[in-house]
Amino acid sequence: LLEDTVIAVLSDHGEEFFEHGSVGHGHSLYEEMIHVPLIIRPPSGSSIEPGRWPGEVSLVDLVPTVCELTGHEPPGGTEGRSLVPVLEREVQPHGLAASFADFLSGQLSVRFGRYKAIYKGLSAELFDLREDPKESHNLAGTRPIALAAARDLLGHHLGRNVETEDVAEKKSLPAGKAPKKRHKAQKTHIDPETREQLKALGYIDE
Repeated sequence: LLEDTVIAVLSDHGEEFFEHGSVGHGHSLYEEMIHVPLIIRPPSGSSIEPGRWPGEVSLVDLVPTVCELTGHEPPGGTEGRSLVPVLEREVQPHGLAASFADFLSGQLSVRFGRYKAIYKGLSAELFDLREDPKESHNLAGTRPIALAAARDLLGHHLGRNVETEDVAEKKSLPAGKAPKKRHKAQKTHIDPETREQLKALGYIDE
């Protein structure tokens, strides 16, 4: 079975243990939240050698990577890039490769090279992760060039978005009419063991 199987170990987020004054997850974009593991084991017949990639990648890269490793085309509209050239050592890390994260409260972050910027509304924080990996010293007021570069990279990233089918459908409808729902609401039963696991992870309360 291992000859034909890709195994990926990853996490959707990290946890804060009072590094920035709070505990848990889902409230910030500091490294303890978004710097997560990604371990990929290719099929045993692959020529890929074990190793560690020193550059930045993103979880959106997982789907195109698994598709290429298994000989499939990624589904239409898939974001991210295949990491197979990285795994095969065909590409080298480059300092200005940017990675992005966002959160439902309007927080945005961009990491490029040694710097990382976090935007919360109109305010910005800038950290030198090489010198300050715990993000303790905000350099937004003393590194204007790095902050401007982060803003430019974030602007290019946000500008890549194109209209989705839903947006196009809304524009084509008469004023005041909403598009039809594509999926009906469903109810499901959560067994006691699963409920306790979700509660322990902080996803549901009493």
